[in-house]
Amino acid sequence: MSSRLYSPSTRNQTKHKMERFMPNSGTFMASFYAPITLTDSPAMIFKMEGDGTVSLLSTGAVHSCDPDRIICKRIVLSGHPCKVHKRSAVVRYLFYNREDIAYFKTNRGKD
Repeated sequence: MSSRLYSPSTRNQTKHKMERFMPNSGTFMASFYAPITLTDSPAMIFKMEGDGTVSLLSTGAVHSCDPDRIICKRIVLSGHPCKVHKRSAVVRYLFYNREDIAYFKTNRGKD
């Protein structure tokens, strides 16, 4: 059992968008940590039901064993700019939850 991250199956990009759920149609990739296997090996994804039974959810193949694959999660921040300087700004009413404040207190958003 492992938790997985879903992303679109694109070969020519270096950064991939994270999908919250597995799409019903199209091709996608599920990234997870597991023992290294050979590429083009068959893979099956199972779903654990509430009563303890297991059902087949999806089938596919191992694409590559790339630990440097970047999966980006998009978040939207909104607020009111209070002071604007040359390369920085002070934004009011940006956070409403304590979890957001704790997350961005350690990870400064500078770009």
